[in-house]
Amino acid sequence: MKEILNQNIWIKDYKLLHIILSLLILTSITYFIPLKSNSEVTILIGVEQAFFVILSAILFVFHDSIIGFKSISKLRNEINKLSSQAIKTKILQYINIQEQSANYDEFLTTIDMEMVEFTKEADKFKQKSYKLYVVFSILGLIAITLSLIDSYIIIDKFIMDFCVYGQISLILLWVVSAFQAEKQKIKMFSFVSTKNIKQNIKEYIDSKNQKEIEFDMNGKSQA
Repeated sequence: MKEILNQNIWIKDYKLLHIILSLLILTSITYFIPLKSNSEVTILIGVEQAFFVILSAILFVFHDSIIGFKSISKLRNEINKLSSQAIKTKILQYINIQEQSANYDEFLTTIDMEMVEFTKEADKFKQKSYKLYVVFSILGLIAITLSLIDSYIIIDKFIMDFCVYGQISLILLWVVSAFQAEKQKIKMFSFVSTKNIKQNIKEYIDSKNQKEIEFDMNGKSQA
């Protein structure tokens, strides 16, 4: 599960270097590929409205379906089911290691700790997403404001193009991140699914026992 949680999601895991590179790329695109008709207020406002409709749809799915409270609660419920004595007994019997009850409990404790981390990462994800939404809104406001100014100069057009391209890049960022987050969520549910949990528990217990054997053998060798 730790490997699943460590998967990269752009919105959550971007760094200062990524921001700098993005600004350089946006500046280059704005310079070499100027937009047409962006000085017309009606066209620009129409574009901005379309952007916000698209983004609102993305965020609705993004936060509620992918990293929302319902998803986390459902995942926790799946994990809690594993702690019942009936399920525990059946799984240990199935993998033929009934004597490993303590290690089974330890496995669930480890999963609970990872779920706490997953919840923190989900909150971090939302916070950064909302921050980018503020940036998105500011870019739109700047573009529209500049289009209303009478003293229209070349630098104004460049800034307006930059703002529009910036909004497009942010929408693409949300789309890609949504796919990344959805993929992570699917893997999380797959990890605790009936189909896979028995094998995951067995691998955890086997790995722990193997480490204990190696530790004991190394200790005797040194003695």
